[in-house]
Amino acid sequence: MFMKRLATIGTIAVFIGIVVVVNKFEPRRVAEQRLNQEEDVSELMQEIEELEEQQTALLAGDPESAEIFSVQFDCSNGTFVVECYPEWSPLGAAQFKVAVKAGVYNEARFFRVLPDFIVQFGIPGNPEVAAEWEIKTILDEPVKQSNTKGMVTFAKSSAPNSRTTQIFINLGDNIGPPPKPNLDASGFSPFGKVISGMEVAEAINAEYAERPVQDMIQTRGNAYLKENFPNLDYIIRATVLSAEESEAAGQAP
Repeated sequence: MFMKRLATIGTIAVFIGIVVVVNKFEPRRVAEQRLNQEEDVSELMQEIEELEEQQTALLAGDPESAEIFSVQFDCSNGTFVVECYPEWSPLGAAQFKVAVKAGVYNEARFFRVLPDFIVQFGIPGNPEVAAEWEIKTILDEPVKQSNTKGMVTFAKSSAPNSRTTQIFINLGDNIGPPPKPNLDASGFSPFGKVISGMEVAEAINAEYAERPVQDMIQTRGNAYLKENFPNLDYIIRATVLSAEESEAAGQAP
């Protein structure tokens, strides 16, 4: 009986010891958690500040950044023209214009084509260029126009401020109600619309749907796509049009 009591007393003593130790170190654990959270918030704020500085520089780099402009896409299956409106999405329009002038979209494949929904493109065919632009993200912007048929919008992930160079053309009115998706509610902000050649956009080869793996395109580029999806349509070149060319494109049947 004595030994049993002794064992019981020992167990209680150990339990009390554990409680004391836990209580002793609990404030430290909470303090460490709070410190980690504060550091995370500080890092996030610094990233946002850096992004804002980049966006200011992006807009300041083009004295005509507030003006409407058009981009012509000469593709393997025809030509279409996108008119861009900085008023709708200033950062999106500026990023797009810079990327076009840098040749980012030249030779890029239409790697995600879902009829009546979207056609998506914008990962550079050269992996080195893709890696360079993958980190050139821009801040999110409010949705000022709806994702109706013909509207052009930056693709993004679920992470905030993740727009880079990928864009898509809405092939239908993607504004709900269910079962139709509502891209407006998901924060996708259009920056332009197809003003000529919508039939070309709708005729882009859809046989591979969304089978191409974006990570593979990012790391291997067109070599991966040519090997596994040889019939993808692609952009031969994208060109910013002059005001006269843009006006002529808008009047094209």
